[in-house]
Amino acid sequence: MTDALNRSAVLAVLGIAAHKSVIFTFILMVIVLYLVLKKVKFSRVACLVLVYLFFYTYFALIDQANHSIVLSGEKAFSGKIRTIPEIDGDRLSFVFQTSKEKMAFSYRIPDIISKEQLEDLKPGMVCRFQGTLQTPSEKSVPNLFDYREYLRDRKIHWILTPDSFSFRSCKNSSYTLVDRIQQYRQMLIQKTSQVFPAELNGLAAALLLGERQQIGQRILNAYQSLGLTHLLAVSGLHVGIIVALIFYLFIRAGLTRERSYEVLLFMLPVYAILTGAAPSVIRAVCMAMIVIGTLRFKLRLQPGTAISAALLGMIVYNPYFVFQPGFQLSYIVSFGLVLSAPAVMNKLNHPLFRLLAMSTVAQLLSLPVVLFHFYELSLLSLPLNLLFVPFISVVVLPLFLLVFVLSFLSVDVSMLLARLATPPVSLAHQLFEILDQHNAGQIVFGRPGMLMILLMYAATLFLFIRLEGIVTKRKISLAVGILLFVYIIQWCLPYLNPLGKVTFLDVGQGDSTLIELPFNRGTYLIDTGGTLTFNKEPWKRKKDPFEVGKDITVPFLKSKGIKKLDYLILTHGDLDHIGGADAVLSEMKIKHLLYGKGPLEGELEKSLLKKAAKKDVPVSFVQAGNGWKTQGESFAVLSPIGNEQEKNNRSIVLLAEMGGLSWLFTGDLELAGEISLLERFPNIKINVLKAGHHGSNSSTSPLFVKSLAPDIAVISVGAKNRFGHPNPQVLDTLKKNRVTVFRTDKDGTIQYRFFREHGQFSNIKR
Repeated sequence: MTDALNRSAVLAVLGIAAHKSVIFTFILMVIVLYLVLKKVKFSRVACLVLVYLFFYTYFALIDQANHSIVLSGEKAFSGKIRTIPEIDGDRLSFVFQTSKEKMAFSYRIPDIISKEQLEDLKPGMVCRFQGTLQTPSEKSVPNLFDYREYLRDRKIHWILTPDSFSFRSCKNSSYTLVDRIQQYRQMLIQKTSQVFPAELNGLAAALLLGERQQIGQRILNAYQSLGLTHLLAVSGLHVGIIVALIFYLFIRAGLTRERSYEVLLFMLPVYAILTGAAPSVIRAVCMAMIVIGTLRFKLRLQPGTAISAALLGMIVYNPYFVFQPGFQLSYIVSFGLVLSAPAVMNKLNHPLFRLLAMSTVAQLLSLPVVLFHFYELSLLSLPLNLLFVPFISVVVLPLFLLVFVLSFLSVDVSMLLARLATPPVSLAHQLFEILDQHNAGQIVFGRPGMLMILLMYAATLFLFIRLEGIVTKRKISLAVGILLFVYIIQWCLPYLNPLGKVTFLDVGQGDSTLIELPFNRGTYLIDTGGTLTFNKEPWKRKKDPFEVGKDITVPFLKSKGIKKLDYLILTHGDLDHIGGADAVLSEMKIKHLLYGKGPLEGELEKSLLKKAAKKDVPVSFVQAGNGWKTQGESFAVLSPIGNEQEKNNRSIVLLAEMGGLSWLFTGDLELAGEISLLERFPNIKINVLKAGHHGSNSSTSPLFVKSLAPDIAVISVGAKNRFGHPNPQVLDTLKKNRVTVFRTDKDGTIQYRFFREHGQFSNIKR
C-alpha cells in the first residue's frame, strides 16, 4: 500500500509538471521501463500510467479554465478583502474578491493620515469604489521572476488600481469563519511587535505565525544567501511542538485520548490559516491530521504514506502548488528524510553524527531546486544549519512560544522573558549579515536546465543507494565522484559553451548590455541600468524598494552562471546607466572597470569609483584609440577624446567585431558627439547600432544613421516612459533607412546568439 501510494504521488507530480517540460514524460518512460524490467505486474504498471494521465488531463482542464471573465473596461467594483492588507511604505495591497474572480489590489496612499486609517482594514470587509484594471506585466528578462505567471498560478489575472480609496470605502460584513481566523492572525502579528523587542519581533512573527514581512530586509537576505530560509518557515517541527503541547494540556485537563485527537483534528486547519497556509504549513498540518486520524481509529501507518497522501490531497485541491518552490522543497526534503532515516539510525549511534547525516541529506536533496530558483550555493549552509537548526528548534522556538502564551496572562513577565533571547539572536543575526556582506562561501552555479536537474537527482539517488547495505570506501568514492562531477559540469558550463551571446537587458528606462564570448573567453557588461529615485518622506519608504542592479542585473548574471566580469564598462555618469553598478560591484568579481576619460562631476560616479578602489578593482579611464582583441573578436574605443564638455558626449563609444557582425555601442552619445565621431571615422560602417540616449531626438540623427548604414538598431527604453522615448522622428529616420528596430519596451530582453561568424536575433516577448 505504502509503495503504491508513494509511486502514485510521484506520477501525479510528473503528470502536472509535464505541462512545463517534456523531460517529465521521459522520466515516466524511465520509471515504466524500470518496473517492467523488475517484472512488476502489468496491472500495477498500468495503474501508475493511468495516475500520470489522470493528473496530466486534470491539470490541463483546470489550466484551460484559468482565465478572466471580467472585461478590461469595467470601472465600478464591489467585493471582499480576501487577505490581510499589507502596507509597505505608501503602497497598500491585498487580494480583492469580486463576485466574478480574484484581483490584485494595489493603491498608492496619498498622505500619512490616510495610511493610519487604512491600517485598520481587516480581511472580510466589503469595499466599493471606482478603479482601473491593468494586465500584470509580462516577463521581459529570462530566468527571473515572472509576476504574471505568479498571479496566474493563484488564479489572478488583473491588477486593480482604485481611482481613490479610503477606510470609508469599506465596511464590516457578515464574516465567514476563515475571515475571523485571518482577523485573529492579523491581531496576533500586531501583538508580536508589542511583546517582543525590535531585534526579535521579525523572527518571532516568522517562527510563530509564518509572517516574514516584519523581518528586516538585510537579515532576510542573509538568511536566503546562507541557505537558512527554511528556519523562518512554519514546518513540521512547529506543528509537532504545537500538537504535543496541546495534547499534553488536554490530557492534564482530563480529556480522553480519543477526545483529544478529535479536538486536534478540528484545531489543525485553524492553525494552518493562522500561520499563513504556506505549502510547508499545509503539508505539515495534513500529515499531522493523517497521523492523528490513524491514532484515533487505531490504524497502522507508515511515515511515507502520510507524506504521499498529503501531497495528493494538496495537488487535487490546487495543482498549481507543484510549481511553487516552497512545495517542491518541502516534499522533496520530507520524502528524502523519511526514506533515509532508517538507514541513518541503523548505521549511526551518536546524535551528532545522525544530525550531520540528516542535514547532509536535506542539503543534497534541496540543492537542485535551490539552484533552479536562486542560482547559487553557500558552502556555509551545512555548518550553519548544524549549528542553528538545534538552536532555533530547541531553544528559540519553545522560548518564543512560551513568551507568546504568557503575554496573554502578563505582558510584563513575557517581555522580561523575551529579553533573555535578545543577545544570542542579535549575535547570530550580526554574524549572518557579516557573512552575507562578504559573500562568504558563495558559489554561483547558474540556473540548471531540466536535464541537468535530472542528472543531479540521479547522481544523488545513486549515492543514497550505495550507502545502503555494506558501505565500502570504493563504493562511496565512486558515488561521491559522480555526484561532484555532475555539479562541476554545471559550474563549468560557461567554459564549455561554444556559442557567444550579446544580450540587451530590459532594465526599463536605462541601458545594460551583456557580451558573452564563446568558451567564456570574455564576459563584458556595458552599463548596469539604474532606478530613478526621489527623496521620500520616511512614511512613504518601502521596506525593500525596487532597484535595477539588485533585482534584475545581478540576478540575471548569476542565473547565467557568470562568476566574474572581465570588463565592467560604465559609459558615463547618468543614473539610468550606472545606478545598478553598486549592486554589481558588491555581488560580482570584477577584473577591470572601464570609464571614459574626462572630469568626474557627479557624486554617483565618484562613489562608484571609490567603491571599486576599495574592492581592489582596477579602474582604467579610456579614450579613443584604446581597445583589445580576443581570439576571434576585437573591441575598439572610438570615444571620448577627453575634452568633451557635455556629459552625454563623454560616453564610451565601443566598436566591436564579433559573431560575423560589426556593432556600435553608443551610450548616450548626442548629435555633437555623433558629428565628431563621423569626422574622425568617416568610413565606418556597421551592422548593429545600439541607438543612443534611448531613442531621444538628440541622438541617432539622419546623417549618423545614413553614414553608418546599420541593418539593425536596438533601442533600450522603458515602457510608457515619461520622456516619450523613442522619439517618432528617430523611428522615422530608422524606417527610411530600412533599419530593423528592436525595442526593449516592446520586445523585452533582446539577444543575439552566434556560432563563429553566424548568428540570430531573438527576444523574450515574441
